[in-house]
Amino acid sequence: MFWGLFAGQMFDYGAAGRTWGEGNGVNDTGLVTFDRRNRKDAYYFFKANWNPYDPFVHIAERRWTDRHSSRQDIRAFTNRPEAELYLNGAPMGVAKAELGTVSWKDIELNPGDNIIEVRSNELYDRVVVTVSEPGPSFRTR
Repeated sequence: MFWGLFAGQMFDYGAAGRTWGEGNGVNDTGLVTFDRRNRKDAYYFFKANWNPYDPFVHIAERRWTDRHSSRQDIRAFTNRPEAELYLNGAPMGVAKAELGTVSWKDIELNPGDNIIEVRSNELYDRVVVTVSEPGPSFRTR
């Protein structure tokens, strides 16, 4: 349960003086994108904690499909008590939800495309991510 938590605004909106974030002139701190097409991860976090009547599971960071490290933490939002992670069809373990969030640490992805699924009873969410070797711009000195 949360005490004193609230969402600032539902949607991103135009803000002429804003010069950071997704683009000039946009306040991108809403729960849904400026064009109203994409619900952000924060939307699903609030849904998991405030809506017990519509069972769901949502993999976080699903728009980040090109990953440059094979070891990843996987996180999902759900209003179910627990969920199970599957990587390329293989079970990776069950996690109990805390504040609407389930997570798995240090999961080793295969090179190339990977199918990540999070299931909770009859519900599931799936996303395909690609693991590639980092290019020169990702090297540290």
